[in-house]
Amino acid sequence: MRSQTVILTAALTSIIGSSMLLLIKLAPEFKKYTPPNPPDMYMAKVQEKQMDGSGAIKSLIKSKNWEYYKDKKESYLSSPHIKYYKPCDAPWNMTAKSAVIEDKEVIYMQGDVKMHQPSNNHRTETTITTSEVTVYPQKKYAITHKPVNLKQQGMSMRSIGAKFFYKENKLELLSHARGQYDPNKATTHPLTLP
Repeated sequence: MRSQTVILTAALTSIIGSSMLLLIKLAPEFKKYTPPNPPDMYMAKVQEKQMDGSGAIKSLIKSKNWEYYKDKKESYLSSPHIKYYKPCDAPWNMTAKSAVIEDKEVIYMQGDVKMHQPSNNHRTETTITTSEVTVYPQKKYAITHKPVNLKQQGMSMRSIGAKFFYKENKLELLSHARGQYDPNKATTHPLTLP
């Protein structure tokens, strides 16, 4: 009986280890803040607004410091705050200690990442935290393979990894999802979980 337990434990450890290696290989490569030379452009206390065709704000990026490297087409931001606006809904706010923007196509946010949507008439307040996340602004999509915490009124969830579709307010938890729900404290219009 003891030898069967040891074999079963070894098999499970091998399977879990293989799964974690696969997750690590699938995870996007994070850009570390290691500029090789002085930036081509440096700005402090920056605000960048993007507008849609009708002149409404689509997004707002604020940063304490913004360094741009022309040869790499990369920007390094300290204390970034990114706000994505949605018609008829509260905007999503994303903050972190630092971020790297790669050719305006991909944003790698790292260090105390927080994604927050305040409550309004349509939706309850939602807060998602993790250590790093990769954001694809054109696709309105973000992904992480790090531990994630989700909090809404009356509900909290944890997971290893998540895909977040912020246009649809949809969150897909990737593995080891655990949660608590208190229907007496919950409100209407939660974040959608598939």
